[in-house]
Amino acid sequence: MRGMLLSIVLACIGAPVGGSAQMSPLQLEANVGASIPVQEFKGPEGYEGEVDTDTSFGVHFALTRGRLSWYAGFSEHRFACSGQVCRDEAEIVSTGWDVGVRLNLLDGPVVPWVRAGFVAYIARAELLGSDPSTIPEDGYESDRGWGYEVGAGLMFSLSERFALNPGVRYSKVDPEFAGPDFGPLDSRYIVADVGLVLAF
Repeated sequence: MRGMLLSIVLACIGAPVGGSAQMSPLQLEANVGASIPVQEFKGPEGYEGEVDTDTSFGVHFALTRGRLSWYAGFSEHRFACSGQVCRDEAEIVSTGWDVGVRLNLLDGPVVPWVRAGFVAYIARAELLGSDPSTIPEDGYESDRGWGYEVGAGLMFSLSERFALNPGVRYSKVDPEFAGPDFGPLDSRYIVADVGLVLAF
């Protein structure tokens, strides 16, 4: 995965500066899709727990210059969790910021792309079916965890102002929960989503 990330960065550095798509350079994108775990989430002292696919959504801005699009935005990914890592039936909600660069590989109404960036997420464990008096008012919330993402997709330009942008991305981030019974939560997952793009 590190080799893939390095390859994308090197490709971005050497990319030509021709136009990437028939859209305005400033774009707002709203995404909806699924968060798909690629392994059991791991907690402290070897605890592991299965997590199930759940919903994902996000909002991002992108600024395109030549074949490069610099993006920044907000995402929320949800995972249903059980087993030792959660100790109880729970839902893990990861929210935070995504910042990176997208390389648009071709010109035209259909543009294949790859992207790489950094993520900074806070995870919140929402326990289900537990005694409310035993749960903190804000649930169990982690410190901000830093990680990375790599992805690929296709942007379909419908007009100068609108496009559909399906894609997939792999993320690795390890938010840390405070307390002796918690600690870092190793999370690895794929997000598959579709974006509705509005250009200005």
